[in-house]
Amino acid sequence: MNKVDYASGKESIYGPDEVECGDAVLILPDEESVFLALIDALGHGAKAYEAACLAVSFLEQHYKEPLPELMKQLHIHLQGSRGVVAGLCRIHVAEGYLDYVGVGNISTRIYGEEKQFLLSKDGVVGFSMTEPHEIQVVLRENDLLILTSDGIKDLFPLEEYPDILRGKSENVVQFIMKQFRKFDDASCIVLRYKK
Repeated sequence: MNKVDYASGKESIYGPDEVECGDAVLILPDEESVFLALIDALGHGAKAYEAACLAVSFLEQHYKEPLPELMKQLHIHLQGSRGVVAGLCRIHVAEGYLDYVGVGNISTRIYGEEKQFLLSKDGVVGFSMTEPHEIQVVLRENDLLILTSDGIKDLFPLEEYPDILRGKSENVVQFIMKQFRKFDDASCIVLRYKK
């Protein structure tokens, strides 16, 4: 039986106890797959929090849709809001692959036999967005998928910390949030694929 180990973290620019964070994470496992979404609303504070909540609420209801269509529907749903950038993933657990669609500056990478970056399209969901493009990647034993918002440094050198890379997802999230966070709303999702 294939398994995944996942964890997430987020923190407001105003501190860990501030509820109005413009970043949001969503992890929804079911019998066959795991859906992941990392959302970063434009700006900070109440309006950003409101846009992130609108996105999460919509995704919770529609996450089984194909990812490109889901991103287009989310774009329509968020029109008139502040707008967000978003990375959406679906891990097909038994088959061992993932689908990814991203819009905006969500950083998505896989650490495994080699490091891979999954590129997002330019734009802002709910404001100005090009046609979403789905990327499909085969997963190997112990591959580590990491999604981060722009509150985390872009090019953090996680490969320089092999013990962290081999650790549990929760430990990887905590390390990234502590070591590579910028002064901004920040969020991170980590998932390890296991066979």
